[in-house]
Amino acid sequence: MRIESYWPGNRSDDEVHVWHLVIQDHSQTIMNGQACLSTQEIARSDQFKFDKDRIFYLTSHILLRKVLACYLNIACNQIKFIENGYGKPIIVDT
Repeated sequence: MRIESYWPGNRSDDEVHVWHLVIQDHSQTIMNGQACLSTQEIARSDQFKFDKDRIFYLTSHILLRKVLACYLNIACNQIKFIENGYGKPIIVDT
């Protein structure tokens, strides 16, 4: 899936974009997108006991990074996250 083909363009201040992505072939998404992931995300995915959970985690993180990369106009592997005091992710300026 090429996220760029669904790209609605830049968001204005009075606009919200909501994405709903349905993936038929998770293995293809993972194979084509693992270069987007951080070493921490890959390490975390290895901790899942069940394959279905690992696949869901990898697929959702790859798609999140690809969508954010369109908005930020950078490569998906350049997006850096930290956690706030509540454990929620924050994008760090690079």
